[in-house]
Parts: sequence; C-alpha cells; structure tokens
Amino acid sequence: MPPERSQRRPGIPGLALFVLISIACSPAGPEFDVDFPIFLLQDIDCSSMGVPRACDFIGSPEDALIAAGGYLCFVDHGLGYVLAAVDLGYPLTDLAATADGGYALAVSDALFHYVSNDTYSQHTPLVLGPSSPAMFLLARPQGGSAYVIHSDGSVTLVNTLSWTVSGNWPTDVDLPEAAAISSDGSAIFVADASDATIRKLETGSFTTVAECDAGGTVFDMCSGPGSSIYVAVGCAHEIWTVDVGTGQHDDTIDLPETATSVAVTPSEDFVFAGIPGYGLVVVRVEDESVEATLGDFGVPDDMSISPNGHRAILCVESALAAYMLED
Repeated sequence: MPPERSQRRPGIPGLALFVLISIACSPAGPEFDVDFPIFLLQDIDCSSMGVPRACDFIGSPEDALIAAGGYLCFVDHGLGYVLAAVDLGYPLTDLAATADGGYALAVSDALFHYVSNDTYSQHTPLVLGPSSPAMFLLARPQGGSAYVIHSDGSVTLVNTLSWTVSGNWPTDVDLPEAAAISSDGSAIFVADASDATIRKLETGSFTTVAECDAGGTVFDMCSGPGSSIYVAVGCAHEIWTVDVGTGQHDDTIDLPETATSVAVTPSEDFVFAGIPGYGLVVVRVEDESVEATLGDFGVPDDMSISPNGHRAILCVESALAAYMLED
C-alpha cells in the first residue's frame, strides 16, 4: 500500500521553537531566520510500507528519496508530500541517485534497482553476483558509475550509462559498517568493524591507499562537498573529519553525546547529528555551539540535506516515519 499523506503542521515543533527562540532573539523580538532546515514541512507515515532505512535527494528541484521496506518513495521538494511509492518487491538496504537526477538507485540483498525520476517506472533489476548481501550504495558524484559494498567487504561496480554490472572486486575490508564516497569521486571510505579502521579505497582498483584508526565503532559517515568525510564515531562525543587527500583524521567537532548518524550542510557550516536522548542536534562547525535541538521525532537513523541547503530528510526507524524539514 502507498503511504498516507499527512497534512503540513502549522507553526514550529515545540522543542525546536524553544531552542531557536533562545538563539535568535533580538531587542525587536524573536527572529526565526536560520541557515539550515529545522522546521517541519511534512511527516511521512511509512508503516504500510516498512522500516525507513535510507534517504537522499535527487535531481532538480531536489526531491527527496526514501527506502522503506521494499518501497522506493519520491517526495516533493516544495511541499514534502509523496509523489510516488514504487514497490520494488524486495527489502531495500540503501539508496542513491544518479548525478544527472535521471534515476533513483537502490539495492536489496542481491539486486541493483533503478527507477526513472520522470515516470517513476522501474527497470529490470541487475543481478549483483556475489553471495554476500549488498549493504551500502554509493553513486559517483560525477556520474557514470555506482558502487555497491557487500557484507564481505567486496565492491561491485555498476555502469549507470549502460546499466551493466562491470564486476566485483575483493578489498581489505572484512566487516563494513559505514561508507561514503569523496565529492571528487576518487575514493571510497569504508569503516571496517573487524579492526576499527577507516579505509580509503581508490575507485579504480579498490585497493587500500590509506587508513586511520577509528578508535572503535563507526555508526555513520557522509561526504561533505569539499575535501572532508564526516564520521560519527562511537569512541567519543564527537564528529570526526577525515581528510580526503591523506585519508587521516584531521579534526573533531564536539557534541553533547555520541552521535549515531551524521549529515552536513552544503556550506559545511553546520553538522546535523542524530544523538540518542537528544534527537536531532545541529552544531555550528566554527565554534562547536549547539544551534538547535529537535527531539519531537526521535533519533534519526539516516538523514540527508539537499544540495541547495533548504531541505533535510530524516528517517526514524522506531517511528516508522520520515520527516521533511525546511529552513
């Protein structure tokens, strides 16, 4: 069944209102202009589809994507309602989008799915080949390729121009637990739970060209538009940045507690962190100040911020719901 469309809620969620008033007051009265999306635009009930596990943005005007159960949902950028919920027939583990915005991509255990962004029609899925399940899906920002990371650490390369599987390559990663691709498409960064490292894999050969100690569990990773990978580490109340060039941990952003999910605004001025006990916490990178805390919806398990910076999409598995935020 397709998801129920909820009505936009007037006003500002209570917890967000409390925090934003405290940071945006002036002698003339409260001002609610912020540089990041924090106000609820739409909530999306996923209970009829399944657990919302992954989210992203696609094309122009940067509609959102949600993988919920076996459904791939397209969500309107302007109003936040579901444009289409395409039943792919298999539980989805991750999603992405082609660089030109023409196709939404998703993976289930053994299949690579692609759906037209114009007609919402699904094409015959590609068989990935390896017996180990697909865990993560990364689309090359420059287009032409997508990378599927399997539970055994191997990587399958998919040509997104010819829609063919180019092959599968073993890597030094044994137990992948998070992954991201650099903004220039030159490297994949994979957290390996077997030895608590973050490995930088070159996208041509998938060989390890650098690695750094993660200090323990890595809960999530995302790529910034510049030269940093943002990492939600389990060993500290911090978000780490890893330099794309060196593959080494080069900076930290302090948090109230340990984060289990992370996203960054296009300006890289603000980090979004999903923190148990807090919900969504927005931190200004420059001085590490907490700019907003939004606990109304629970802790985001995955989240993404649109390339124009005006929208964010949150997946909250415990609520069986996704939330579109606006600035």
